[in-house]
Amino acid sequence: MRRSSNVLYKRAVHLVFALFNLLWFLTVYFIFTGDLMSGNAFTFLGRPAIAWQMVHLLIIVPFSAAAYFLFYAAKGVFYLAKSDKRKNEAKSPKAVGASDGVPETLLPATETAAESRGESKAESKAEAPAMTRRDFVKTAASAGLFGIVALSTYGVLRQSVSPGIQRVRIPVVGLPRGLDGFTVAHVTDIHLGLWSNQRELSRAMFRTAEQKPDMVIFTGDMVDHNPELAAEYKKPMDDFLTGKVPHGIYGVLGNHDHFLDPGRITELLEASGIRMLREERINVDGIPLSLTGLDDQGFHRSWLRRRKMVNENGNLLDFSEVTGPLEREGDFKILLNHRPEGFRQAAVENGFGLYLAGHTHGGQYSVPGFPEINLANMVYKYTSGLYSDFGSHIHVSGGLAAVGIPFRFGPWPEISVITLARA
Repeated sequence: MRRSSNVLYKRAVHLVFALFNLLWFLTVYFIFTGDLMSGNAFTFLGRPAIAWQMVHLLIIVPFSAAAYFLFYAAKGVFYLAKSDKRKNEAKSPKAVGASDGVPETLLPATETAAESRGESKAESKAEAPAMTRRDFVKTAASAGLFGIVALSTYGVLRQSVSPGIQRVRIPVVGLPRGLDGFTVAHVTDIHLGLWSNQRELSRAMFRTAEQKPDMVIFTGDMVDHNPELAAEYKKPMDDFLTGKVPHGIYGVLGNHDHFLDPGRITELLEASGIRMLREERINVDGIPLSLTGLDDQGFHRSWLRRRKMVNENGNLLDFSEVTGPLEREGDFKILLNHRPEGFRQAAVENGFGLYLAGHTHGGQYSVPGFPEINLANMVYKYTSGLYSDFGSHIHVSGGLAAVGIPFRFGPWPEISVITLARA
C-alpha cells in the first residue's frame, strides 16, 4: 500500500508540474513569435493578461485541490471507520465461529478459527491492513493534484468548444411597432491573439450569420497583444456578415483594445465593415432605433479620463455630455458599453431601454448550474445573462474567449441572439 501510494504521489506531482510548465511555455512562445510584443525579454511580465494568468492559476490550484482533498478525506474517514469495525469484530467472540463443520468447542484451546482453515497467524492479520496516516495524507494529496489536472483539462476543453447560441427574448413596454421581433446578435470578448485565432473567429462569424440577425453588435475586447491582429477580422466579416445584415454591424472598444492602440484597432475594424462607436450616438436608418457607444472607462493609463467620465458615486456622467444630444425623439435607445457599469443611471436618468455589455466572460469561473455564483461577482452586480430592473434591461454576454489562461468553469462560450418584443 505504501509503495503504490508513493508511486501515485510522484506521478501526480510530475504531471501537474508538466501541465503548468506547458501552459507557461505556450504563453511565452506565442508572445515572442510573430512579433506580438515589443521591448526586451521581460516586458511580457508587465502585461495585464499575463499577470491575470498568475491570478487564475492561484484560483485553480487551491480550489480544485481543496475540493478533491475534502472528497478523499471523507472517503478516508469512512475507510478508517470501516477498518476499525472489522478489527473489533475480529477480536470479539462472535467473530470466532464454526469452521469446516467442526464446532468451536471441539477445537484445541490454542487454535483460532483462521488456523482451523489452514491459515497462519500472519495471513490472518494481513486480511484487513489499516491505512496509516502517512498513506492517507499522500493519497489525499495525490487526489488533490490529480483533481487539478482533471479540472484544468475540463476547463480547457470547455473553452475550446464551438460557441453556443444563447437566445434571449426581451418584452419591452412601449416598444415601437417597427421593432417588434427585431433581432440583435450580441458578440463580445473575442480576444483575437494569444488564445484565439482566425479559424475560431471565422467559426464564430459563421455561427452568427446562421442566425440571420437584423443587427450585429460587438461590445469590446476585439484583439489581444497586437493591434495589427484587428486586420484579421476582414476576411471572416466579408465571407459571412458584411452586406448580409439588414441594419448594420456596430461595435465599441474594450479595455484590452485600449491596452494596445485604440486608434489603429478602430481603423482596421472599420475597414473590416464594423461601424465603431466611440463616445458617439447615432440614429439607425429606416427603423426607430438609436445606438450610443462608449469607450471603456477604466482602460490603461487613462485614470484622468475615467475621473471625468465617472462621478463620485461611481456612475457614468450624463451621456449627452459625451456623445451629444439625441436628434430623433421616440426611438428605442440601446447603450453599448464594454463593462456592465452604471445600469441604474442609464435606465433612470438617460432612458435607455437596453444596455449591452461584456467584459465579465460570464464569470469564467462559476458553479455549474448556478451562473450567478461566479468570480466576477466580486466586482460587478451584473455578470451573466439578462437582468431586468428600473423599467429597463441589461444583457451581459459570457463572450467567446477566456481572459488570462484559456479555462472556463461553468459558463460556455456564447453568441447571444436577442429578440425584442412588445410587452
